[in-house]
Amino acid sequence: MNNIKMFEGHKVEVFELNGRVLFNSKHVGKCLDLSESAVRNYLAQMNQKQAIIVKNSDVRDKDIRKLNNAGEKFLTESGVYKLVFKSRKPSAERFSDWVADEVLPSIRKHGAYMTQETLEKALTSPDFLIQLATKLKEEQEARKQAEFKLEEQEPLVAFANKVSDSSNLIDMGKLAKLLNDEHIKIGRNKLFQWLREQKILMKSNIPYQRYIDSGYFQVKESTFKTPYGEKTAQTTYVTGKGQIYITEKLRKCYSI
Repeated sequence: MNNIKMFEGHKVEVFELNGRVLFNSKHVGKCLDLSESAVRNYLAQMNQKQAIIVKNSDVRDKDIRKLNNAGEKFLTESGVYKLVFKSRKPSAERFSDWVADEVLPSIRKHGAYMTQETLEKALTSPDFLIQLATKLKEEQEARKQAEFKLEEQEPLVAFANKVSDSSNLIDMGKLAKLLNDEHIKIGRNKLFQWLREQKILMKSNIPYQRYIDSGYFQVKESTFKTPYGEKTAQTTYVTGKGQIYITEKLRKCYSI
């Protein structure tokens, strides 16, 4: 399968992987008259929806060239358009139109970029046509699996957006409220009990050390005065990472 396309004399490597169309970032940069250093800087600022690292293990069964051992960064459709906005070259708009009007529709329709050469080869070579059809079937199956996985993970992803990072500490009462918002009906005391049954918390409601080391919990000490002097109390707090871990574990436990 030919993964090299031509735009106004420039080569552009583009292929579909797991339902996403990916573009060679260096090639796109040349089409937009951006230096390699500028492209690297822009790539460093992109998120995983705009640029992803592809390794040889990811494309082992694909008709794609051998990549660098450490992997190479490829642009998604979103990443391509972000680079287009950085270019001052007059042809940037034409490049954007070429991607949107020609490359993407062809790949999404056929599972490959159907150049005239590819079409002619498919019509004259039965073996190539079989290979093309097989690749298309594999790509469609991979896309279905990717879409199913995203749909399956959607509830957890939505919850993860609520707990921004591991520094977002909450106590068990607040976690129980969050879980109820996620349709997991459990109160604070029941949550403590369940965590003890799972051997995550000790009888004292303090996490076992391995769960603290994993970044799921933090234990904070506080002192308070009594008629008999000062005493120390320990309180368990759940990190953002821990909130996601507990939620996923409860979903599996209760088949939610």
